[in-house]
Amino acid sequence: MKPAPATFLGSFLVALAVVAAAVGVVQISRVQLLYRATAIVHVLPGIETGMPVGTEVASVLQTEADMIRSEFILKSVIETLNLNTAWGKRYNAGQRLKTMGSCEIAKKSLKVTSLPNSALLQIEITRDDADETVKVANAVAEAYCDYRVDRRQRIAENAVKSVLEPSRSAAKKLNVARQKLEAAQAALAPDIRAHPPEFPKGENPALRPVQARYNQATLQFLSRSNQVASATHSALPDTNLIASITAEFTRVRAELVAAENAVNTESQRWDALREYWVARANFENAEKFFAPFKKVADDAEAARSPSDNPPAVLKERAERAATIESHDVSRGGVMLGIAGVLLVAGLGVLLSNRARGRNENNRPRE
Repeated sequence: MKPAPATFLGSFLVALAVVAAAVGVVQISRVQLLYRATAIVHVLPGIETGMPVGTEVASVLQTEADMIRSEFILKSVIETLNLNTAWGKRYNAGQRLKTMGSCEIAKKSLKVTSLPNSALLQIEITRDDADETVKVANAVAEAYCDYRVDRRQRIAENAVKSVLEPSRSAAKKLNVARQKLEAAQAALAPDIRAHPPEFPKGENPALRPVQARYNQATLQFLSRSNQVASATHSALPDTNLIASITAEFTRVRAELVAAENAVNTESQRWDALREYWVARANFENAEKFFAPFKKVADDAEAARSPSDNPPAVLKERAERAATIESHDVSRGGVMLGIAGVLLVAGLGVLLSNRARGRNENNRPRE
C-alpha cells in the first residue's frame, strides 16, 4: 500500500472512532424519562401478611410469579388494552403488531417480585407513557386474579363431575330406603305410628294372652262340637238339650273367631313393627353410606361457588406512575466498542505505514 492512501485510511478510521465514541458518550449521558407503576396481589389470602414465608409458600410464590410473566396472562392483557394496535402505531410504523411481538414488549417491561415475609407479589411495569404504565400494571394484576378464580372453578367442576355419578347412585339408594321406611311406618297401627316402640327381642309378649285365649276357645269349640254330635245321634234325642248345646256351640264358635282375629291382628302389628325397624336400620345405613359422597359433593360445589376468600386478590392497585431517569447504556456501550475497534484499526494502519516509510528511507540506494 502506498504511503498516502494508507495514511488517509488510518486517519479516516481514527476519525470514525472519534465520531462513534462521541455518539456512544451522548447516548450514555442522554437522560430518558420512563415511568414505573406497581400493583400488589395477595396470592394466598388465607395467610396473613408479615408472616415468615416457608419453603412451600416461597415455591408457590415463585410458581405464581412465573404464571404472571407467562404469555397466557400477557395475551389477556394485550387483548383487553388493544396493545397490538397501540404498540403497532408506536413501534411498527403504524402496522398492527402480532400478539407474540406485543408479548415480547410486555415481558421486557414487566418485573414480578415477592415481598419479604409475606404472600404478596409485586407487579412492576416500566414504560415510556405514564397512563399506559398504570393501565398495564393493573391489567396484569386483574388478569392474574381472574385466572386464579377461573382455575379454582375449573378444578372444582372437575371434582364435582368425578363424584357426581357415585353420589347419584348413593342418593338413589338413600331415597329407596327412605321410601321403604315411610311405607313401613304407614303400615304401623295408628296408636304407635307417631312414636314406634323399640322392637322387643324374642317372642312377642303381647301375643301370649291372645294366643292363650285362642287356644282356650279352640278347646271349648271342639268340646261343644262333640256334645252337639253326641246329642244329635243319640237313640232318644232330647230336643231341648240339643237346642241348648247348639246355642252354646254358636257362642263358643264366635269366641273362637274373635280370638283368631285378635291373634291375626297382634301378629300383623308385630310384623309391621319388625318391618319398620328393619327399614329404619337400612335407612340409617344408607345415610352413613351416602354421607361421605354428600360431603365431597358439597365441598366441591362450595368451591365452585363464589367465595368470600378468593385464591388471589388485587391488594393494591397502581394509582400513579413514578418518574425515573434512564440512560441508554447498552447502545452507548456498543458504540464505544465500535469506536475502540476503529481506533485500534486506524492506529494500526498509521503505525504500519510509518514503519514502512522508515524502512524505505533507510534502504541503500543503488
